Amino acid sequence: MELLNDFDRKPFVEQINILETIASRKMHETIDQLFRLCETQAGNDALVYMIRNTLKTLLLENEEKTVEGLSADDPFIRKFCTDIAGQRKYVTAAPHLIAMAKEETQTAALFEQLSALADILPSDALDLFRRHSHHSDPLISALPIEMLGTYNDTESVKDLCGMVVKSEMEQHYEECDLATAKAIWALGKIRNNEAVAFMASRIHHRNPTARRLIHQELVRIGDEAVNFIAPTFEGDSAEDKIMAANILGQIGTRDCAEVLVRAFDKGAATDANIRFAVYEALGRARSMQS
Repeated sequence: MELLNDFDRKPFVEQINILETIASRKMHETIDQLFRLCETQAGNDALVYMIRNTLKTLLLENEEKTVEGLSADDPFIRKFCTDIAGQRKYVTAAPHLIAMAKEETQTAALFEQLSALADILPSDALDLFRRHSHHSDPLISALPIEMLGTYNDTESVKDLCGMVVKSEMEQHYEECDLATAKAIWALGKIRNNEAVAFMASRIHHRNPTARRLIHQELVRIGDEAVNFIAPTFEGDSAEDKIMAANILGQIGTRDCAEVLVRAFDKGAATDANIRFAVYEALGRARSMQS
């Protein structure tokens, strides 16, 4: 491309004008040359920044060249194209990103590839997300755990429940780590019977933050969670009953009111604190019966 001949010898102002011309005219034929310029001008931060902006303008409208860039030898080009592929949700980039992530050894690059796949959401990426949900780096594992919920992966429910159980162990319960928070969110997103029943059984999680997140998810699930929360009133724990009443009050449907009234009828609210919580919940979950 003649416009870029002797580019590195031209004054900076002229270089900027050339790049602006390329971007405004959408001169996609210059993409390969621009990539080479990024390599040869490394160290000239101001110019490389402008070249990258021009490349971004072109690649945002050029799926083919973006996908080609994923196979480049230069790690900068691969990273740049990975970011663009995710941003634009380029479907044809997915097989390349999956292949790259399977072989990737650098944590930062792996996170970029998984992030791009999270934006594209190809069905073939689910196994990859399952595999990396136990990655040793918590910043890496958190994204795949979240994606298990996004993919509504019912096969991973048992694994997600295990993560929440593990977080209650003596050496873990004082801190709600990112993996636990994402696992709770994923279970709430999947919300099949197994997931909801598990969360209802953990309304008194040892960690306060995890406990609050579980309550939030049960409230978000709404009526589907009521029948799984109801058995709490048959237990012996006053604290569990108070928490169950609070959750039902926040859901606030007629089904919740029926469970709360039934708790009174069966003598599950004889304790003053439980009775107060149930009355308060009934004020939110109104029905003729309540």
